[in-house]
Amino acid sequence: NNVPLVVCPGFGDQIVNAQKAVDIGVGLKVDRPDPDAGQEAQAAAGYRSVVKAALLEVFDNSDFKAVAARCGDNLQRAGGVPRAVELVLAAARGNKTTEFAAASRAGA
Repeated sequence: NNVPLVVCPGFGDQIVNAQKAVDIGVGLKVDRPDPDAGQEAQAAAGYRSVVKAALLEVFDNSDFKAVAARCGDNLQRAGGVPRAVELVLAAARGNKTTEFAAASRAGA
């Protein structure tokens, strides 16, 4: 939807995907705190503050909006969600067709 992101990853591939969002310029990543016992309230307050600042920065900075719009346009030209589903299913089946390989190289 051409909207910039603030990603707050928790586990698994979320951490890598959050960094990808930062690397391509569509948003910011805010790591979750890992407080020591007894410090949870302060960590939560600090986390809320950092998330708020990131949201304000992302939505006030036109660069994030422009990159998100370009990414959205590129995804639509590549076939959008239906095409992404086809590629994921083909990869899951192990069907690395020439078309899948070409789309992967093109960043679709």
